[in-house]
Amino acid sequence: MKNLPLFALAICTLLSVGRAELSPEGQAKLPAAVARTVDFEKDIQPMFQAACVKCHAKGKDKGGFSLETREAFLKGGETGPGAVPWKSAASYVVELVAAIDPDNVMPKKGTKWTAEQVGILRAWIDQGAAWPANVTFAKP
Repeated sequence: MKNLPLFALAICTLLSVGRAELSPEGQAKLPAAVARTVDFEKDIQPMFQAACVKCHAKGKDKGGFSLETREAFLKGGETGPGAVPWKSAASYVVELVAAIDPDNVMPKKGTKWTAEQVGILRAWIDQGAAWPANVTFAKP
């Protein structure tokens, strides 16, 4: 019983550990953010619609991740936050669509994102990830 507090601390530590941040080498593999202002409805919404909505919206949240709203998108899923506004290189969604780890790429099925698409996503996140409040990927 004397070791119970130490055991409890160890369990809490294990439970609080999230995914590791992308290494500097991994960050160097990311496509560069595009050098223009990105518009959610024109640029991001169509990419999400084509590649992500099938599994992560309209009532589905594979891996606990939903992109039905901006808040859900930022919150992320079982592996932690989906995106960190103004910090695309620290955003897990960027790592996934950029295929940094070939064993963990999104989308799982369908067409993989191009470097240009990843660059657009990065720029949007680096610009604060603005998402109009009236835009949702929820079931109608």
